[in-house]
Amino acid sequence: ASAPSAGERAACDLYDPEALLAHPCGFLVTAFTRKVGDARSDTKKAVAEAVYLLESARDPPRTLGGAVEDLLIHRDEKGSETSASDDALYLPLRPRGAVGCAYLPLALSAAAAATPFPAGHPLTALGVSALETFAADPPPPAGTPECLSRLLPVQRVCAATEPKILEAAAALAPQAGLGGFVAPRAASKTHLDPFASPVTFAVRYEHHGKTDIDRKRLIRKIQELVLASPDYLVDDDDPRLVVAVHVYHDVALCSVLPDWKRLRGYSPRGVAEARARARGEAEPAQTTSGEGYP
Repeated sequence: ASAPSAGERAACDLYDPEALLAHPCGFLVTAFTRKVGDARSDTKKAVAEAVYLLESARDPPRTLGGAVEDLLIHRDEKGSETSASDDALYLPLRPRGAVGCAYLPLALSAAAAATPFPAGHPLTALGVSALETFAADPPPPAGTPECLSRLLPVQRVCAATEPKILEAAAALAPQAGLGGFVAPRAASKTHLDPFASPVTFAVRYEHHGKTDIDRKRLIRKIQELVLASPDYLVDDDDPRLVVAVHVYHDVALCSVLPDWKRLRGYSPRGVAEARARARGEAEPAQTTSGEGYP
């Protein structure tokens, strides 16, 4: 068999930090772990399911700057980016292949990516809408999506260093409504609204592969950024907002996201199953073909 072309390797195998950093906004796509089967094929199917869910979202935010299908990035047969209607570009997050996780970038304009509070980041609204649309009436078949485990909005990709991650968190927090905090060294603390209850938040950190980041120290420093104002309170059980940091070797995917517990960590199947339980359905609908959703 002939060796794969450079374009095929770029599309399927190569972990490329420069390519990841060049696409700052998108979605973290993770596939279910299976003992048998082709992990690379499952990841590609998970990406296809993610694209379907995003394109099917009801009332996507106007601040996206365009229709979802127009914001997807595509790759032609030679491996260069193109607007042709072929498979959406996704970038592996681990060396030696797209095993279980990938990054699906969206071509947001700078103005859309900088949408200010209270509108919030448009990708977050799109991700929430995609999950809620999937779980809405009529209910989806049980066990779907077949491969997609998690669809997590990514508001900024940065180098996986403590200073860069803290810089991203400081920039994203106000945009998500976790703003108004004062500098950590300020002598006095100020309230945004003395009559309001504190906004609860938590920090969720994961890393995959080798990293020099001290997990506990990074979480503490992110918390200190926010807790410099008494309008915020750490709540690891059911926070209103989550500062999510996912490190993959040289890159970090950062976001500030709402409704983490309600959205089951941004799991479409988890949201659908929770909605089914709330409806009191004893036996959710079953698939007929075994091929999953869609």
